Amino acid sequence: MFDTAFFEMFSRTPWYYIPICFSPLMYYHYAKMEASMLVNTFFIILGVIIWSLSEYGLHRFVFHGEDTWMKKIPLSGTFYAFHFMIHGIHHAFPQDAMRLVFPPLLGHGLYLLIFRAPFELFVPEICRYSILLGILIGY
Repeated sequence: MFDTAFFEMFSRTPWYYIPICFSPLMYYHYAKMEASMLVNTFFIILGVIIWSLSEYGLHRFVFHGEDTWMKKIPLSGTFYAFHFMIHGIHHAFPQDAMRLVFPPLLGHGLYLLIFRAPFELFVPEICRYSILLGILIGY
């Protein structure tokens, strides 16, 4: 996909990097849980559901927005190239096992932006970490 090995290295990710790279964060959330096991289990399951709905919405309405919102923006080769790089390559080469998951560095960034920061602001600490753990388990 890239002419330089440096950029190519960041675009290819074996699937097993995801649990390896997110395990320390998952352990951190596990260690911060304060509620009872039953309450934590409920919120972990809620986190998995939140992830499932978020992933579906992101995939359906953002990554596959060709028929909706992408029609409303000016044509830009740079934008379409970016869109292809973050998602289209996944469909163009479905047999490439190294491009089936999001690279961990970008994944951590999106996790912080989409989930962690809003949860820090709006979700009580008693259930925050178990929900975030469920989101990471879902991922």
